[in-house]
Amino acid sequence: MGDVAFHQKKYDEALKAYKSSMSAQFLRQYGASVYYRLLRVHRARGETALVTRYESILRNQYPNSLETRLMLTGKETTQPPAAAAASPTRFAVQVAFTPRADFAQAAAARLKKKGYDAYVDTATIKGKAGYRVLVGRYQGREAADALAKKLALAEKTSGFVTTITAD
Repeated sequence: MGDVAFHQKKYDEALKAYKSSMSAQFLRQYGASVYYRLLRVHRARGETALVTRYESILRNQYPNSLETRLMLTGKETTQPPAAAAASPTRFAVQVAFTPRADFAQAAAARLKKKGYDAYVDTATIKGKAGYRVLVGRYQGREAADALAKKLALAEKTSGFVTTITAD
């Protein structure tokens, strides 16, 4: 609803709709998108202090996101936001697979402590049940590829991009 209000230049309604979606779980998965939309509304209203605030949040908390790249380049997405939201496919970087939950949780905790969005998911691979350690939740494969490269360099962790289902 916020996007519809934004395109109709009903900025107060757009802000209300965006801010109502800012639960902790929603921000964990879609924070970059929400902050980018807030940035666009404040930019349209000429509120430079708030624009600067949201630009800083995007740069610092979501440096590899599509939204941050859009903010930096000033280019809008070619797809309407509803089409992007409808896609159930998301991408993450898998850095480990183990049959032991405690190993997976410890690996995710180490990465979380370093500031990564790491989590554990159950999976069955080649008939074997186990736990995979995943990092990131991206709508586009490109951002996940960038994270995989970053993890390889910074953490000396070899991982690969995999698909995850949307929550």
